[in-house]
This record gives sequence, structure tokens and C-alpha cells, in this order.
Amino acid sequence: MGQGSGLGVSDGAGAASSAGPPGVAARVVPPRVITSAGTDYPVEAFRLTVRRQDLGGRLAVDGEEGTVGVRALVREDGMVGRVDVIASSGSAALDRAAAEAVKRWLFAPATRDGVPIDAYVTLRIRYVVR
Repeated sequence: MGQGSGLGVSDGAGAASSAGPPGVAARVVPPRVITSAGTDYPVEAFRLTVRRQDLGGRLAVDGEEGTVGVRALVREDGMVGRVDVIASSGSAALDRAAAEAVKRWLFAPATRDGVPIDAYVTLRIRYVVR
């Protein structure tokens, strides 16, 4: 019925800078999503509307839709350390579901000159009832 997708990764340039050789820019590669399981539509966001005239024919299933913006700290081991909702969908159920889902995702960590580092990534998760 409903589903969410977590596409829309930012450049991930939220990592703290470190001192390198003077005049040489560090090569920073942003985190990248490896697995994004768990973005299923949250059950608590569905509404079932039954009208008297619909009892013999069709039922209408309705649900909240929206896009949730989240900012996640991807640790150097690829696990998510912290998730904050930075743009609400207008639905507490969808916002909560998106934050909880991203906590379970696995990332290829950001790197600076080939060394894994902690970095922030910004994601947009869209929930649509179909």
C-alpha cells in the first residue's frame, strides 16, 4: 500500500577538518548508503474510512503522505550514530518512522585521504500511499 524511499543524499561535507600538509587540500569522499531497509510505510499513519454507502462495494484506505528531511551522523564504521529530523513531513508518525529507519541503515563511511571519518549526511525520505 504505502512505501518510503530514502534517496537524496547530500555531499556529506559535514566532517570536521583536520590539519594536513600546508597548501594541499584533503580529498574528502562523502558517506554512501549501502543498505536502506526498513523504510516501510508506518502502520500508525494509515486511516481506514468506512462510509455506510461503501459497505457493499468499496472501502477507502487513506494515509498520510510526505517527505521527511533527516540529518544523520555516519560514523567511521558505517553505522549511524545520530539522526535528527530537519524538515518535518507534517506527520509525527512519518517523521518518527523515517528517523528510526535511517538509524538501521548501513553506509560506506566518508573518507579523508582514504581514511574513514565521521561525517553528516542529509537525506530525504518520501512516503506515498499507493
